Amino acid sequence: PTSVLFLIDRSRSVGLAGLSAERDVARQLLEALPPDTTFDALFFDRAVKRLFPAPRSATREAIEALDGEMVPDRLANGTDIVAGLRSAGERLRMEAATFAPRALLAVITDGALPDAATPGELERALGPLPRLELTVAALIVRADDEEAPAAAARASLRRLLGAPGGVLRDIGAGQIPDGVRATLDALARGGDILQVRIVDREHPRTLAAQLGPGEGASLAERLPGQPARAIALRGLQRGGEVALDIRPVSVPAEWLLPLVRPSGALPGAAGTAGAANAAGAANAASAAAGPWFLSDGRVAALVEAVPAAEAPVAAADSGRGGVDRTVVQNTLALAFLPRARACYQNRTAATPAERDLTGRVRLAIDLQRGEVSAAHIESSTLGTPPVEACLLESAFALDVPRAARSDAPVTAIVNLVFRPRPAEKVHTAEDTFPIGSEIDLALEELRRYETAKAAPAAPDSR
Repeated sequence: PTSVLFLIDRSRSVGLAGLSAERDVARQLLEALPPDTTFDALFFDRAVKRLFPAPRSATREAIEALDGEMVPDRLANGTDIVAGLRSAGERLRMEAATFAPRALLAVITDGALPDAATPGELERALGPLPRLELTVAALIVRADDEEAPAAAARASLRRLLGAPGGVLRDIGAGQIPDGVRATLDALARGGDILQVRIVDREHPRTLAAQLGPGEGASLAERLPGQPARAIALRGLQRGGEVALDIRPVSVPAEWLLPLVRPSGALPGAAGTAGAANAAGAANAASAAAGPWFLSDGRVAALVEAVPAAEAPVAAADSGRGGVDRTVVQNTLALAFLPRARACYQNRTAATPAERDLTGRVRLAIDLQRGEVSAAHIESSTLGTPPVEACLLESAFALDVPRAARSDAPVTAIVNLVFRPRPAEKVHTAEDTFPIGSEIDLALEELRRYETAKAAPAAPDSR
C-alpha cells in the first residue's frame, strides 16, 4: 500500500496489556512498509477521534504521536466499531486522492464487539469506495493468556474482507513481529479466500470459512466407483467468485502399495478379521509411534493411536459471564450512585412538578471484558429525558471489574428511587433575620445557666 489508515480500538475492554500490544502492532507494521508510506489513525471507543488533520509520512515524530495516543488514561468505556468504520469510510471517500492509489485499512481490535456489530452492519458502515484500491487487514490483538474472541465477532470482521479483499489474523502479544510479517506476506500474495466450498451434482458443502495463502483444509468425500466426474471448488475474493475445477483420477493399485504396506507389516495379513487382528497385534508398537496401514487390495485401513477423550462435563452454558455480586454492588454504590444523585439534583426546577419530581428508574448496565459495553433504561416513571440521559452517560463513566469469563457479558440491574428530600423544619420569616442563629445560641446558653443555678447543690461527700 502507498497509504495506511488505522482504525484502533481504544475501549477499556482492550486492557493495559492489549493496548501495549496494539501499539506495537501498529508501529511494527509502519516500520515494515516503505519509508514513503503515509498514514493516519482513527481511535474508537464510544466516540471516534482522528490523529492527524491529514495523512503524514511515517517519520519518527509521527509514529511517536501515534504512541502518545495509546496510553492507559485514554481508555474509555464503549466499543462503537460501527461508528469507527463509518468515519473511516467517510475519510477515505473525502480524501481519496490523498490515500490513492493503494490504501490499506488496518482494523486493530481485541475482538470484543457489541451485539449490534453484525456482519451486515459493519459492511454497510464502511460503504463503497469505488475511487480507491482498498485492502483490509482485520487484526485481533490480545494478550497471550486470554481466551479467543467469540465466533460472531470473527464472522463480523471477516465480512469486511468481502468486497475490498484482505486478511483476518489473530496476533498474540508474544508473536507480534512474526504476526506482522506473516500478515504483510499474505496481503502481498492476494489475501484470504472466503467461503470456500465444494460444488458437484449434489448440494454444496463448506470446506472452510476462509483460507489464507499457504493454508489448507481437508474434507473426507465418498465418490461412486463410476467414471470420474467434475468437482468444483468455489470461493470469494475481492468481491468476486474464484473457481477451480478438479477431477478425480483413478491410479493403479501398485502405486499405492508403498503407502499402504510399510516395513514391519505382516505380508498378506489382510482379508479376514483374524488376519487383521493379527496384523494389529504385531504392529501395536509401531501404532503407538505413528499411523500405519494394512490392505488386501479391496480395503485399506488407517490405524493410529489417539488419546482417550475425557468425559464431557455436562454444564449449561448460558453465554453470560459471572462477577461476584458483592464486587458489583460495591462498584455501583461507590461510583455510580453519587453520579445518579447528581443527575437528579442538577435538574431544572422551573415548575413545581420539576421541584417535586418523584419516580423510579430500572437501569440495565452490560459489563464485558472490564468495560461498560452498553446501558439502557428498561423502565422509568420519571418522565424527564434530561435526567434519564444523564443516568445513561454516568454509567459509561464507571471503572468496572472484569468478568470471570472475560468475553461473556454480565448485566447489572440497578433500581433507583428518586424523591425530593423532606424538609427537616418549617422555615418562617424569622429565619431570614440576619442574626437569628446568634440569638438562638444566646438564648440556649441562658437557659442552661438558669437551669444550673436553680438546681440544688450537690451534698458534701466528706
